[in-house]
Amino acid sequence: MKKYTLVILCMCWALWAVGAQYPWESELSVLNMNDGLSDNNIHFISKDETGFMWFGTSDGLNRYDGHMFKSFRCSEPSRQHIQKIHPLDKDFLLLQSAEGLKLFDKRNERFVVVCAKNEKRSLHLTDWAFASPAQGWGIREDGLYRIEQRNKFSVGEVIEVMKPDGQNIEVTVQKILNEEGEAMESAPHPKQVLYIDLGHTLEQYDILRRKEEE
Repeated sequence: MKKYTLVILCMCWALWAVGAQYPWESELSVLNMNDGLSDNNIHFISKDETGFMWFGTSDGLNRYDGHMFKSFRCSEPSRQHIQKIHPLDKDFLLLQSAEGLKLFDKRNERFVVVCAKNEKRSLHLTDWAFASPAQGWGIREDGLYRIEQRNKFSVGEVIEVMKPDGQNIEVTVQKILNEEGEAMESAPHPKQVLYIDLGHTLEQYDILRRKEEE
């Protein structure tokens, strides 16, 4: 009797599996290059705090807003492979590309090379892990690297200017003013609009950050 019951149950399960329609079947859709994706080879997917989906592909970075894709590519065609994506805040993504680490400036839609301390070449990591959006660790062939987004700086402090080509220069903060023209002692977080006197002429797409402690 037990064997007979087991056979009946198995047959019923098989018939249901063949004939039933799964509830999620009608909600699935396929998105590819025909829909605006730059390449069908996707290596990484991430979602930022504003709700955009980001796709790292073999042919650049892609943003999806739920309706359409927008593609972003580096200046050199041979360096479009995006392997990993980590959202730092509402303005920046950290990317692991074929040529090394990059920042993607979402507001200005451009890439910035990330270099290791005292190096002029792009930093290459084999993997990374983040404890918070702005702090993590990366693995390179010569050891472990701490990754930190440094934003807060004060008047009189020496900070770094990151150039799009990867060159970093040091400048001293002379004065900080808020939107009302009032003097401030520090720039506490990256979401403020401030006017900063560095005693140095900056160019479009330069990025300011705190100087790494020795």
